[in-house]
Amino acid sequence: MPRLEILVLTAALGLLAAACGNPPNKVAPTSTAAPIAQTRSEEFHYDDPCSLLEPKEVEAVLGAPLAVPPFRSAGAAPVGTGDDCVYETADFHRLIFHVDFTNGRQAYSIGGFANKLLAGHPDAATKKAFKLDNGREIAGEWDEARVLAMNCCIFMTVRGDQAIQIDFTGSDATLQQAAELVNTAYRRIDRPLEIDGVAGVEAAKAHATQRPAQVEACKLLSRAEVEAIVGKLSADPSGKDDSCSYEQPDPNNPQYKRQYQVSIRWRGGYNEFRSQPYVAGIAMHAVMANAPAELQPGDAPDRKLAEESGPWYHAGPGARGFMAVKKDVLVEVNSLGPEKPEAHKLAAAMMSKI
Repeated sequence: MPRLEILVLTAALGLLAAACGNPPNKVAPTSTAAPIAQTRSEEFHYDDPCSLLEPKEVEAVLGAPLAVPPFRSAGAAPVGTGDDCVYETADFHRLIFHVDFTNGRQAYSIGGFANKLLAGHPDAATKKAFKLDNGREIAGEWDEARVLAMNCCIFMTVRGDQAIQIDFTGSDATLQQAAELVNTAYRRIDRPLEIDGVAGVEAAKAHATQRPAQVEACKLLSRAEVEAIVGKLSADPSGKDDSCSYEQPDPNNPQYKRQYQVSIRWRGGYNEFRSQPYVAGIAMHAVMANAPAELQPGDAPDRKLAEESGPWYHAGPGARGFMAVKKDVLVEVNSLGPEKPEAHKLAAAMMSKI
């Protein structure tokens, strides 16, 4: 190889090594103050996804204090090496924040490819001002933004080679509120706060033990308790793990049985409660081209669903029956036909046991 080419190659390798040793967009704070509301772990990570928001800023959106300090995670699971950050209340309402300090354009493009496959509109990303289906615009610090296809509440953004994603499905937050948090994070991304998400991991694991104990669905209520609500059963309740069926004789046709089918989701119930009607609405809109979309991306769950009082946080009709949610536990009752008041009473009786 000619000497000039060797010198050029050597210089290029030197620059590459220097770049790898000093990644861009990871400026270490000059302050030596202790992390906000946390104990600093032995090693502080300046690419920590928890370092871009003050806890009080997130609490204002969640509408409740955080039960534990922000913690690094893999999805919702506390993991010290995780790429996500979770902000969680005592009732397990949460926001999940993901930050790509570098190589964000590639991560954002992968999300765009998912939109292309699932929704068929590869150019759905909007520059600067994100526009909802109803025409409302949300401006931000990003270059491009989109809501992940087939989901109500995962907002993806990119600016240069940095990307920020927020999953607010497990909360009452609106898309506007989520976007404001993303904007705040972009303003700090080159000089993050000294908040260490590793320090909150053990507290998060301890908090997870306070979730309601999982019980087989058919054991939540006795046969007598069920019959007091829906009437005489033709057999003992039957089911397995998280589902249970209650059969009744059909007074109009002895050959047929009427059923109530109950399912319980002990983890991620709030996500299911919020996203299911939205996804079902997309499917209905695809089948019936003239059917209007009932929900907009990021709508709060209590804006469109017909709620009623009961031992739950939210309740309303779902794609498969009446749904109610409390402490991240979802109870869904399907009466296999026209919705009956007994289905609501059955859900209330089960929720009272949780």
